[in-house]
Amino acid sequence: MALWLVAGWNDRMVLDAHRNVALFNDKLLMRSIAVVVLVEIVFFAGFAMAAPGDLYHEAETCYRNLRQNSQKIKYRHNWMRCIQKFQSVHKQDPDGPWAAAGL
Repeated sequence: MALWLVAGWNDRMVLDAHRNVALFNDKLLMRSIAVVVLVEIVFFAGFAMAAPGDLYHEAETCYRNLRQNSQKIKYRHNWMRCIQKFQSVHKQDPDGPWAAAGL
């Protein structure tokens, strides 16, 4: 009888050990994925920002398109969208060559 208890206890310990290893591997995998995602976000954030010159040309295009549309020209929110684009040029690089043009 004692042998049966010891054998059952041993099997349970082995199963618990396998379960713990599986949980550890799952946690390790999730942490690894999280680290990779964070590194990619930080690394590619620099590529996502547009250059001030590109922002200025986008704002200028917004302004020209607005001036040519007689319906949109009447509404303030359309003007504010273009103004915010010009302001973003100055905000991104206040001392740069496009900053004055953005104001």
